[in-house]
Amino acid sequence: MADATFFLSEARRAKHPDDEDVARRNYRAALIVGVAAMETFINYIAVTFETAGEQGLQPYELALLLDKRFGQDDGRFGIQSQPHFSRLEDKLRFLIQRFPIELALGTSVEWGQFMRFKGLRDSIVHPKKDEDDTLLNEYDSVCSRGISASIELMRLLSKGIFGKPLRAKVVDLTPTEET
Repeated sequence: MADATFFLSEARRAKHPDDEDVARRNYRAALIVGVAAMETFINYIAVTFETAGEQGLQPYELALLLDKRFGQDDGRFGIQSQPHFSRLEDKLRFLIQRFPIELALGTSVEWGQFMRFKGLRDSIVHPKKDEDDTLLNEYDSVCSRGISASIELMRLLSKGIFGKPLRAKVVDLTPTEET
């Protein structure tokens, strides 16, 4: 998240009309890196469970988190080597419902803000339009709230899964809203 907050602050510095392209570039970087940080955190959780062996998760649950296929091979069910990619939000939903995470998916502000953050990232990575017409104020709001929501989701996951607080170094990265 450090890189995402860095790009957000760079975008804010360049947010006057002469540097609009620079601001957009930095906002896009904040989005891409911010969502990638959440993906990395989920991968960390998956690898932690994989390393623990049979403790904690069923093989089919671990397969979901590791982006592997779960199925039958030589008459035995297990995690297979073939990839089977799952969406980030599906992995998050699974973890939130599987562990004692204090978050209501349907009504949580953090969930909604993260999904908006990821949605804007997806629209940049998989564009349907030739030009980026997102307003700078919208970028700023979505990035700031999305990074904050991501950090809060990581905090809740860390507490609910590992029983430990998220490192203060990460929590301290929570950006403030620009006025």
